[in-house]
Amino acid sequence: TPSLAEHYGIVKILDVAAGSAVWSLPLALKYERAEVTAIDFASVLEVAKRYARRFGVESQYKFIGADIRQIDFGNDEYDLALLGHICHSEGAEWSRRLIGKCFRALKENGKLFIMDYVPDEERESDVMPLLLAINALLGTEEGDTFTFSQYKNWLLNAGFREARTIRVNDHSPVIVGLKD
Repeated sequence: TPSLAEHYGIVKILDVAAGSAVWSLPLALKYERAEVTAIDFASVLEVAKRYARRFGVESQYKFIGADIRQIDFGNDEYDLALLGHICHSEGAEWSRRLIGKCFRALKENGKLFIMDYVPDEERESDVMPLLLAINALLGTEEGDTFTFSQYKNWLLNAGFREARTIRVNDHSPVIVGLKD
């Protein structure tokens, strides 16, 4: 299977709530023709800019200081969208909306990667996602952690043809939405 860069040439990546760019930096390093649009509050993006500069990939980035709830991500522009550890602080309704905005921003055959703590379906055995859920509920107005079934429902309702997981450790799979 060809890599994203081999298949697409230039890989356009949308990093929503980019923070330090922890999720997009490895991709920018791996794919020298990647173009990353990082969206977050302007003050937060200063950290991302420092890391991009430190790793020599700043020229691959476009930094947009904005509120992710307010900004339009565009239409049919990106090959890959990243929601890295943001859904738990946004709550169910805004997570659903962000997934929809990412769907619209993705090109045909685009992918959405959601990285967050994901509890088991019964919310009984995975301690870390449950502790994060308590923390999110105490520290935000709407925050929580969400099960794979919840994410899958949101992805399919947004128009993704498939939702799956990539196992990376015990409690935090990468959730992948595939767009036709």
